[in-house]
Amino acid sequence: MSKRGSTFARIFIGLAILFVVSLGLCGMNGMMESLPSGLRNNEALVTVVLIIEIGGMLVSVVGFFVTAIVWLIVRASGRTTEDPPTSVTPRQDDKRD
Repeated sequence: MSKRGSTFARIFIGLAILFVVSLGLCGMNGMMESLPSGLRNNEALVTVVLIIEIGGMLVSVVGFFVTAIVWLIVRASGRTTEDPPTSVTPRQDDKRD
């Protein structure tokens, strides 16, 4: 594996972070909706947070599946994203005959 890491691993980490943030928004939204109606002063904010959290969860879950399928196809085909090893060629001044 190269020093910079696998592209698939980076995508998975990004999607996992998005999913965790969406779960946090879900908890925050649930907390805001559980407040008595006198303390809730902005219903539009609750709706916006709900749309953002559901959108983030859907994007991350679909992304997980698509990335996993592409990764499996790449692994099965034997192709890698890493640079191929360079062949060693003898120097011209090498006199070992």
